Amino acid sequence: MQSSRHAQLPQKAAPTGDMLHANLFVKTALPTDPTWIPTVVNPSEKGGAMEKGLFWLHIVVWVVALLLGSITNFGAASFMTNSSNASMDADGIATGAFTYDGYMGVTTTTTVIGILGGVASILGVITLLGAAAWFNKDEFAGTGIGLILNVVIQFLTLFGTTSAFYIFAQAASVTTHAYYGLALTSIIFMVYAQVLLYCTSSAIGVAALPRAFIPSLAASTQFISALAVSSGDFAPHATNMQKTIAWLVPIFTVLSIVMMFGLRIATQPGGFLSKYPGVAAAGALKVSNIKNRPFLRSMFLTPYLVSAILSVYKLSFVKMDTDPTSYVFAFFGMMLNFTIVGVVFNPSAELVGIDDDVA
Repeated sequence: MQSSRHAQLPQKAAPTGDMLHANLFVKTALPTDPTWIPTVVNPSEKGGAMEKGLFWLHIVVWVVALLLGSITNFGAASFMTNSSNASMDADGIATGAFTYDGYMGVTTTTTVIGILGGVASILGVITLLGAAAWFNKDEFAGTGIGLILNVVIQFLTLFGTTSAFYIFAQAASVTTHAYYGLALTSIIFMVYAQVLLYCTSSAIGVAALPRAFIPSLAASTQFISALAVSSGDFAPHATNMQKTIAWLVPIFTVLSIVMMFGLRIATQPGGFLSKYPGVAAAGALKVSNIKNRPFLRSMFLTPYLVSAILSVYKLSFVKMDTDPTSYVFAFFGMMLNFTIVGVVFNPSAELVGIDDDVA
């Protein structure tokens, strides 16, 4: 049985290695070409018209989500300009009562969050398509470069989706405006694209998928919340120390993500922190056994727990803000923090999604 990576091309075209896979990915995308290769876009082992249609459905969903999300994120400042009106005297000073018929404008922080989210979404989708075209499903699901790429893709796309949700929350202040409908539609497509990616990644057995998805979503939520707290958009009464705490929450989460996956890779058979000199010496061991390395494991579990505890304190001072969006982000971030603690402190096959890959 031929492997998905080394399927033979016609004799007139004989690329090798990763270039061969990239060529096969292009041929898979052509509706008229019978070539089929399973990837994270569509992990089905068998091709056909239906599978090619689903292949393109996944791509189209991401393209539409990217377009709508980019318009929503990049256009926040333009769509939500101040539309309040009042009579002006000769010197340009407002006289009489204001008439309000739309948005009151956006802060610099909202504009920055929109731009960062738009850029992250673009980079995430480019990385996703590049990874799908360069690696077959087994390589993408593996514990080497595929593991790192999965974390990068999850973080970038989730940050873009979370930023779009923040913009949507601001747009929801005026539900009669067309921008509200645009923001809502973009959120629906971005969330569906995110879930579809999670499902296809899970289908090919991407290593440690929940431990990439949940912390990335938590870090995205916490980072946006920290930006808003720091600028005074959220919790304007917050002290400098409380603003520092708001920043420590995402910092500890990101630090834990980097350490967790870095140490997992380093303790795999053949890794520089592994107790085994190579894969062959490890026998049946296929993944990191860091659960049996308590001192190493404690290095990334500690910042996860610290981040969760700090998120509770952050919620205590954010909840006094009258802006409901600030409470939503603080509460959601706290819930995600404790979900992470449940996943990494007590992993199970049912919770983590894999049998032999534990934190």
